[in-house]
Amino acid sequence: MNANALVQTSDAVAVAAQIGRLDFISALLAVIALLLGLGAIPLFVHLRTRAKEVATAAVNERMAELEGRLEAEAILKMEEMLPILVAQYRELAQNSVTEAQGNGIADAQDDPQP
Repeated sequence: MNANALVQTSDAVAVAAQIGRLDFISALLAVIALLLGLGAIPLFVHLRTRAKEVATAAVNERMAELEGRLEAEAILKMEEMLPILVAQYRELAQNSVTEAQGNGIADAQDDPQP
């Protein structure tokens, strides 16, 4: 940039300042900044709402997937434990108390101790 162009630029700024054009430009830029700032509020609210919707959908999808997997694992575990449970129930049934033994225990509880 040569010295002549620099002098013309500074002269243009000085002239604009003298006739009030710099004040108009400053006010115009302030209005534009204010409009952009106020316009950002609805955009922020929209983005926040949309982010919540997307996150909720993702969580619900993942929960459904995990629920299905958990149910399948629980069924497999119950199927694995079924023979053990049947064997334990069979042992309990074999070692059960007869009716006569049960009546004897009940009578013994009803009799006062000496």
